[in-house]
Amino acid sequence: VRFEEIKIDITGMQNETDFLEILRRKKENLRKQHKKNILLSLVLSGTGPLHRLCTQEGIRKLWLQESQNEEKGKSIFVMPYRIISNTRPSINLVERRLLTDVVGDYLRAYDD
Repeated sequence: VRFEEIKIDITGMQNETDFLEILRRKKENLRKQHKKNILLSLVLSGTGPLHRLCTQEGIRKLWLQESQNEEKGKSIFVMPYRIISNTRPSINLVERRLLTDVVGDYLRAYDD
């Protein structure tokens, strides 16, 4: 058994179907590359519409369970065992500069 960690950037993904399809492709590439059973740790990064889903523990567990179910019964498996979210919300810097707080003041001062 081999342990691997892969990073998936959610930037540009519009829905969870896109994420699950990319995960399937990455697992298949690992299976072909190593030809050994792999326990897989996923690290999600980036910004975008999927950020809210990635930060929810229940959704990540659901993705994990669905991905594990795909691997059951395969002689060479790539079994995800955890999903870590390092994603960030999308920030519109133009709108952020208009707020009257420390960060908005800093951004306006930086621009000047």
